[in-house]
Amino acid sequence: MVTERRNETFGRGRGDIVALLLIFAVSLGIYSKACGLGLTGDDLFAISHARNLFANGWLGTLFLAAPEKTILYGSYSPISLVVLRLADMAGGGAPFAFHAISVVLHAACAVFAFSIFKRFMGRPFALWAALFFAVHPALTETVFHISALPHLLTAFFVLMAAHFLVLEASGVFVPSSARFWGGLAMLCALFSGEAAFLAPLGLFALDSSLSDGGANADARRRRWLIEGSFLCSVYLAARIPAFGFPEWGPPEGPTGIWAFVKYLGLISIPVPLYARHEGGVPPLLAFTSAAMTLFVFIYYALRERGGRAAFAWALLFLLSALGVLPWSSPRFSESGLYLPVLGFCLTAGIGAESHSRIYIGQNIRFILYFLLFPLLVVTFMRAEVWRSDKNLYEHIADSNPDYAEGHIMLGAVFMAEGLWSDSTSEYLVAATLSPSDPRAYEGAAKSSFMLGKYNMAERFYEKAVELSPGDAKLRYGYANVLHNQQKHSQEEGHLIAVIALDPEHYAAWSDLGDIYQMEGHYKEASEAYLKALKIKPDHATALHNLVMMMAKRGEESEASKYLRKLEEVDKRGARFLKMKMQSAKNP
Repeated sequence: MVTERRNETFGRGRGDIVALLLIFAVSLGIYSKACGLGLTGDDLFAISHARNLFANGWLGTLFLAAPEKTILYGSYSPISLVVLRLADMAGGGAPFAFHAISVVLHAACAVFAFSIFKRFMGRPFALWAALFFAVHPALTETVFHISALPHLLTAFFVLMAAHFLVLEASGVFVPSSARFWGGLAMLCALFSGEAAFLAPLGLFALDSSLSDGGANADARRRRWLIEGSFLCSVYLAARIPAFGFPEWGPPEGPTGIWAFVKYLGLISIPVPLYARHEGGVPPLLAFTSAAMTLFVFIYYALRERGGRAAFAWALLFLLSALGVLPWSSPRFSESGLYLPVLGFCLTAGIGAESHSRIYIGQNIRFILYFLLFPLLVVTFMRAEVWRSDKNLYEHIADSNPDYAEGHIMLGAVFMAEGLWSDSTSEYLVAATLSPSDPRAYEGAAKSSFMLGKYNMAERFYEKAVELSPGDAKLRYGYANVLHNQQKHSQEEGHLIAVIALDPEHYAAWSDLGDIYQMEGHYKEASEAYLKALKIKPDHATALHNLVMMMAKRGEESEASKYLRKLEEVDKRGARFLKMKMQSAKNP
């Protein structure tokens, strides 16, 4: 009897151990291809951000020296940056270490999911629901994409907090210990990503169905809600002095009621929103199996109190798509679906068990596991999507031909590879789909310029500047195209506009100096060059042209002074310029 109690207390019976090992192994296996992937999308930005942050130390840099740099994708995420930097150091910058951490974190989340699900249903259905979560295709962006690590870490710590809540409700942990470790996990979740703001309400929803009520249950829910609210206040106290309040309003990407419905559909019918794998039997079976889960099991789940709580969890973590919560993340995409998917899988498991109780004698477990197989195949296949930027954005553009952002990103990939014609084509498709997006016209202008189509590049830049007249970078690009076509009067006007928008734009000052020199306005040219050098003292082009102008005007003393500065910046260029000046003096 003591042994049975011990197994129940610690949840380590033979069946539980086998289930945990199976879930962990399946989670690792399904994402094993991730360890062979490279960097895609914003991955390099996130890694570089962590490197720069910790370049001058650890603890002091993280919390004191440069607090504004601990913002990652709009969230105050110091823990995510620490994990990124540790992975970078452990793997020597290789992608393997980053992907390995993401895969292990996902496997750990699936294990936590089983421990939570088991409190709501019997072991067989909890195992199925946890495996459903482990192989769900909508989670692939979060696991395969390194820059989605904040979402994964947030989910890991939120699930850890939920695990301790379940242990307290089950009587395994004393309340004080459960709240301490659960509170610590929740605090880590908050410092990993701002989705954790919703955790106290999510835990409250789960706890509302963990017991039959009573004074002890009411007190537990109240204590956890108060503790969660207090920890959110602690997070805000750390964040607000340096960064202000989280922003109100919708993030980038699909937002509003339609986005809410769209993301809910993606969770329940898990054919990924972007870069889905087109064609073939597995996606069709995945769609069919998910539809069956949605229309059959969800109905039965909502008849149960636990099912309603689980569905509330899923809806709660989707609220950010509506833009009604303080949310600083710049986008809400598939990577934000990790915690909603957990609620959906729990709902499906509760519904499946409820269905089996109503129709006694119908063994549906075989059917349930058969339905998981196509989902597993789709998730495994999606690794190819994340193999490179080219693979990723080609899949996005092919599977979502009306998605302008996908064509813009694919155009940027082609431009980086020197495929100027293909790049121009993608940018023009984006411009057709989204005529008000200046990035499409800017990209088309750059690639057209590289193809030598200067008139076309000028027209595209003109349109881009018309759409975004306050963009100094756009105007400077336009000025460069005009310079190439010898339209110096127009170029001058745009350079002056660039400087008005960005007075610290040293390249614009230097180019303006060139125009003034060509026009014979040497005083204005000298002032422009000196302004450029004040902003960037090692700007070799400004130094070179200033020395040439001074030598040409016979200002040898001043020319020698700046020539010595040029030697410190560009020895080879200075030597060549010195030879040129000597040959001009002694023809």
